[in-house]
Amino acid sequence: MNSPIRREQIPSNPLNRSTGNLLDVQPPARAERVRRKSNNTALNSVDLDITPMIDCVFLLLIFFMVSSTMQGTPDLDVPFAIHTQGVDSRQSTVLILRPGRNPGDRALITLEDSGQQISFAEIGPRVTEAVRNGQRNVVVKAEGDVAHGDVRDAMQAAAKVQGTSVFAGVREK
Repeated sequence: MNSPIRREQIPSNPLNRSTGNLLDVQPPARAERVRRKSNNTALNSVDLDITPMIDCVFLLLIFFMVSSTMQGTPDLDVPFAIHTQGVDSRQSTVLILRPGRNPGDRALITLEDSGQQISFAEIGPRVTEAVRNGQRNVVVKAEGDVAHGDVRDAMQAAAKVQGTSVFAGVREK
C-alpha cells in the first residue's frame, strides 16, 4: 500500500524537547556566511593609537609655559565712576600717575605706550607731539594715593595744548 509520505512540520519557534531551549533552524551555509562577514570586518578595522600625539602636545604645552614670561601691566587703583564716556585708548595719549617714592614727593608720570617716565614740565611737549601724530585725546589715569594737586597740574598741562580733550581715567561700577 502506498502510504503518503509524512513530513514533520517545523514550528515557527522550535523547542528542544529535552532542554526547552529554542533550536537553531538556520541553515549551516547561511551561518557560515555570517561568521565570515564578521571576521572580515574585524580584519579591515584599524585602530589608531594617539598616545604619542598626546605626549607631544603636553611636551609643547610645558615648553611654552616654561619659556614664556607672564608679565602684565600692574593694575592701577583708579577711582570708580557711575556715569562715564568711553575714549579709545589707541587714539589717545595716556598718562599714568603713581604716588611718589616718599611722602610729600610729586607723582611719578609714565607714558603708557612707551613706559617712559616724564616730568610735569615734559607733559606739554609730549602731548603736542602726540597731537601732530593724530592723538587728540589725553587720558590721565591716577592711582587713589596720588595727591589731587598733582592730578590737577597734569590735566592743566595737557589742556594747555591746542586741540586736545583731556579725560580722567576711571573704572565703571
